[in-house]
Amino acid sequence: MKKITLFILCLTTTLCLSAQSHDIHTPSQIVQIMTDSPVSYTLKSGNFRATDFSNNVLPHNLFRVQQDSSYDIKEYVMEGKAKELFDKAEELFGDYDFSGARDYYLKVLEIDPNLYKVMVYVGDTYFHENEYFQAEQWYEKAVKANYIDYLAHWGLAHACMYTGESKRALKEIAIAKVLNRNNQNLNIMLNGIFKANKVAYADWYLDPKCHISTEYNEEQEKDIVTIEYDEDWFAYALVNAVWEHEPGYAASMGGSVFMRVKEAIVNTYLTYNKKQLKKSPAMRMFKIALDNRAVDVYLFYEYFLPRDPSMALFQSEETIEEVADYIINIRSKIKK
Repeated sequence: MKKITLFILCLTTTLCLSAQSHDIHTPSQIVQIMTDSPVSYTLKSGNFRATDFSNNVLPHNLFRVQQDSSYDIKEYVMEGKAKELFDKAEELFGDYDFSGARDYYLKVLEIDPNLYKVMVYVGDTYFHENEYFQAEQWYEKAVKANYIDYLAHWGLAHACMYTGESKRALKEIAIAKVLNRNNQNLNIMLNGIFKANKVAYADWYLDPKCHISTEYNEEQEKDIVTIEYDEDWFAYALVNAVWEHEPGYAASMGGSVFMRVKEAIVNTYLTYNKKQLKKSPAMRMFKIALDNRAVDVYLFYEYFLPRDPSMALFQSEETIEEVADYIINIRSKIKK
């Protein structure tokens, strides 16, 4: 790319990146790589719609089994007598007969104690009878049996608000959010619990806008890489083009998708002016994450989970709680 826009080449970078980013190239280095490249690039300004993540949600039908140092995610299978009893419980619950529903839910668990999600429903029967401490105990059982059950954490958070444990509710609802990042129904309770704890939450998204494609040019008799970009994501687009098309570059950086996104976001931040920062909560949040040595957690929650919420299911309890702490203590510093 011999005639790429020169403003990036003229940048003087004074930001001191943490150890998390010590191998990352600066915008001027990225441009120099492209300028010296045998690959031909062309730039194209484009119009992009905001990505809608709202339908990218996880079902309440998953549990995990530990296999040595990793996890296997499975789906519940309910059949035979257990299914018959469960359907009856659901019917009674729908008729507001919570005590009757509970009896049938408990019979399901007698037949198959591994149907952990039913523990949540037992908790729900107590909750609707205003037996909040009993509900809390069943939600706790569900969390202990299957930590990745977002509804168990959601129910526990709700119960805790009624048992006077608002701080615990805050943590539990944040964990539920990590476990099902795009679930918009969850946001109603999350916003209420955060507000009760005087903690801010705005559900913005880190949504880079660019498109990289390759087309054969008959005149030049070679492939041309087209970089289509939104003005605010110019540097992000360049980094992605280098990762995709520069010979040997991705391998030299370890080939990790995580590292690719990190380098692209760092370069985006380095090229933003005050006006761009003001209108971008995602980039303002990046600066705060950088100052708090939380860039990796930021990228996991803001970039990767919206696109693949199931990634949370494979994380340790400690990691999930670390992300929840990020939501409560760091992300809350930025309002939309």
